[in-house]
This record gives sequence, structure tokens and C-alpha cells, in this order.
Amino acid sequence: MIMMVRYVLIRSMTKFWFADMVDIEQQGSSDLKRECIVMDSDKEVPDGVQDARLAHLEVLSDPLDNKHKDREKNKEREIDIADQKRVWREKDNSSELTVTRMIVYLTATSSEDWGLTLEVCQLASATGANAKEAVKALRRELIYAEPKSQLSAARLIKIMLRNASDIFLTQIISRNFIDTLEGVITNSKTSPVVRERLIEVLAAAASIATSRTW
Repeated sequence: MIMMVRYVLIRSMTKFWFADMVDIEQQGSSDLKRECIVMDSDKEVPDGVQDARLAHLEVLSDPLDNKHKDREKNKEREIDIADQKRVWREKDNSSELTVTRMIVYLTATSSEDWGLTLEVCQLASATGANAKEAVKALRRELIYAEPKSQLSAARLIKIMLRNASDIFLTQIISRNFIDTLEGVITNSKTSPVVRERLIEVLAAAASIATSRTW
């Protein structure tokens, strides 16, 4: 009787073991497949099979690594700007060319670098030659630049009007520059936002010019 019970138990356990093995083989889960893959180091795995296996693996980016890369990029950008300022001063001793490069940089990048902006104001107000070059650079930005750069140029002009000397104001209210403003304002291709900003610039220039004694 005892032998019969043992036989039944062993047979039942064997039956359940085989059933579990069949269930595992039929699951088809990619995770179980990856866990069950045993690679024989003595056998060379074909490239196609290896690529198929690797295709199931997901490479997740490390958020901390991404933040580190962003910080490195910001540092490089700051270094580039500092180097660019140094090049502006060392490449040519001409302050006229320096103020032009600074204006182009500020408008093209929509930069809000107040230190550089105030330096532009000082250079443009220093001499008549600097003032002419500054106005010439601003005219080019207003006529040929994209709307984003035009807005930056208009913003820069308003700041320069508040921080300029009479030398710069003499050039900014010249007939040539006023005609440029009016031409861009009345141009049908001009963005409404740019047009509105330039009207404010025109009004500010007129107001400041009439309030100063020459």
C-alpha cells in the first residue's frame, strides 16, 4: 500500500513538472527568452542572430548623464561667447568694426547680454565714426534680417536711445535712417509685430530728439 502511494505521488509530481516545463516553453515572453538564452563561448554566433538578440535590448539614457552633457554644452557656449568678444577686440583695433560685430551678434542671437549691450551704447556714442557704423549696422538688420532679428534690432535701438550721447542721436535721427524705418514699417511683408515695435522706436527717437538741446 505504501509503495502504491509513493508511486502515485511520484507520478503526479512528474506530471506537474512536465506541465510546468510546457507552460514555460509556450509563454513566448521576450524577457523569458532573453533570460533563457545561453551563449556558448566556444561557438561563434552569426551576425544576424546576434543583431536579432540585441534588437530586443533597450538602451536607456541616463538622466544624470544628460544633465552633465547639458552643463558642458552651456560652459562651451559661455566660453565661445567670451572668446568671440576677445576676437572682436584683438582682430582689429578699429572700434567701428567692433561695434558692428557686436550689433550683428546681439541681433542674430537675440542675446540679452546687458554688459555687451551697454558696451555697444558706449562705443556708438564715443565718436561720430562709431555712431555712423552703428546706425549702418542697424539699418542692415532692419532691412535684410529675419523678423526675429528685426525685433532684436528694434529692442537694441530703444535701449541705445536711452543710453546714447548726442553724437549717436545725430545719426539715428538722420534722414537716411528715418527713411529706412518708414520703408520697413510700410512694407507689406513686414511682420505686424515688427511694424508695431518700429513705430514705437520712431516715436521714441522723435521724442528724445526734440527734448534735447544740441
